[in-house]
Amino acid sequence: MCGSGVQPNVVVYSCLLRGYCRSGRWRDVGKVFEEMSRQGIEPDVIMFTGLIDDLCKEGRMGKAAKVKDMMVQRGLEPNVVTYNVLINSLCKEGSVREALALRKEMDDKGVAPDVVTYNTLIAGLSGVLEMDEAMGLLEEMIQGDTVVEPDVVTFNSIIHGLCKIGRMRQAVKVREMMAERGCMCNLVTFNYLIGGFLRVHKVKMAMNLMDELASSGLEPDSFTYSILINGFSKMWEVDRAEMFLRTMRQHGIKAELFHYIPLLAAMCQQGMMEQAMVLFNEMDKNCGLDAVAYSTMIHGACKSGDTKMVKQLIKDMLVEGLAPDAVTYSMLINMYAKLGDLEEAERVLKQMTASGFVPVVAVFDSLIKGYSAEGQINKVLKLIHEMRAKNVALDPKIISTIIRLPEQTPLLWSATTASVPHSHGPSILQSAPPSLTPVHHYHVALTSRAL
Repeated sequence: MCGSGVQPNVVVYSCLLRGYCRSGRWRDVGKVFEEMSRQGIEPDVIMFTGLIDDLCKEGRMGKAAKVKDMMVQRGLEPNVVTYNVLINSLCKEGSVREALALRKEMDDKGVAPDVVTYNTLIAGLSGVLEMDEAMGLLEEMIQGDTVVEPDVVTFNSIIHGLCKIGRMRQAVKVREMMAERGCMCNLVTFNYLIGGFLRVHKVKMAMNLMDELASSGLEPDSFTYSILINGFSKMWEVDRAEMFLRTMRQHGIKAELFHYIPLLAAMCQQGMMEQAMVLFNEMDKNCGLDAVAYSTMIHGACKSGDTKMVKQLIKDMLVEGLAPDAVTYSMLINMYAKLGDLEEAERVLKQMTASGFVPVVAVFDSLIKGYSAEGQINKVLKLIHEMRAKNVALDPKIISTIIRLPEQTPLLWSATTASVPHSHGPSILQSAPPSLTPVHHYHVALTSRAL
């Protein structure tokens, strides 16, 4: 380019540097810097920060850190914007400790944090529920050597984290602190507090906030109604959840799947399958159905033992190009095993494994109980062997199931002692109480293998 008489400018060099940084061609990055110097163009903090920002946005944190190191090597010190970019990227990927280490580095280098620095760190700590540290940073902002005034984003992050862990008294105190500092609550603040109070079943407090929200001139949004519907659905107050769904639609807000699903789940959990089917059809008409909606209905139908509905839902689901998940397969197996249709349960199990899912311990527990009730001990043993082969960890429920298996001494003795490795079997069997049947010895050996 230079040979043709056209002189590259800062924009051209920046593009070259971005490309080389993304591909990790650090020697070429160095050559570009040398070429810039020959042309009398020196990269500055803004250019380096731009490169770091681009890499962070692409999730290339390691390369961004490398660019920061190159920046320092060239005698340039990162400024607060540089640090904010890096801290934000680390917090987004959950590396809050590393972000806090950069905050300490800022102190060591005399770079003063600003409100963005604090907001990013507080949001990161709140996201991983480290609320004591988040509160410590808030205190540092207002009582530190250099006061940094918190804004509504700061307070909302703190309130959100406190609400998620049920520390509502503290959340209310933070809200009072907002008012004392002249910071007005916005809709996000109200949404977090309403959700927090519903989570701890403080319905009156949540409704008082709804009244306050309206009197302050704010309008509930889609997220507000989602919080209300979800909160009342989890308390199984289906009528109130339905009322808020209707109110939302009356206010011109379109109902989406995330509004419907909690209410549908509450209906299914309570066996309200007729109402659930009406809602399910409404969902199909208004916003379409996804795998979660089908799975929720299937779980309800399984719980009520309605095999006809289950089969129709599975059929419709597959027609829509949607695949059952591991939980749905497990629920189907459990239902068929309880109904004594073990052939169908086995068929679903094969379909489950063919779909790439590993059966969980609850699946084996259901099948073992089913075959045990029918006296099919060979099938029981086959399942126990399969559990071992798949390294399925035992839980107290299935251990209890195995201990309660009926005694079939000759068959179980030969099968169990043959299947327990010699290195484990004798010592374990010798230490077991004499009253245990051979299948109980097998349970002891299984437990040892699982530990």
